[in-house]
Amino acid sequence: MRLSLLLCCVSDKSNSDGEPDQSAKPQSKTARDVKSNLEAEPYQSSQALALFQKYADPDDPPVIGPAGLEQLCNEAAIPMDGAMPLILAWQLDSKEMGKFTKDEWLKGTSKLNYGFV
Repeated sequence: MRLSLLLCCVSDKSNSDGEPDQSAKPQSKTARDVKSNLEAEPYQSSQALALFQKYADPDDPPVIGPAGLEQLCNEAAIPMDGAMPLILAWQLDSKEMGKFTKDEWLKGTSKLNYGFV
């Protein structure tokens, strides 16, 4: 899994007529939904920073802590009990388990954007 799969913005839900489905309840995005959105919108470092700020610890803003990591994984449909959070930490070169510093996040997402992993 590449972290770039997490950097999506909008899911386009349509009915069988091609019209937006107004009755559909908001649903959590799957990796497939996220990947299809990436094809339409390229990665931007400003999105990575906004995503970091969304999950940052309110008591320690330059860090995504365990609660933020859990929220990130839940919203990205990444099971917390599997290896995927560990792979994410490895891809971002995290120095401490369950935490990402702002610097690690920005360097890691940049590295993933250019496919050096």
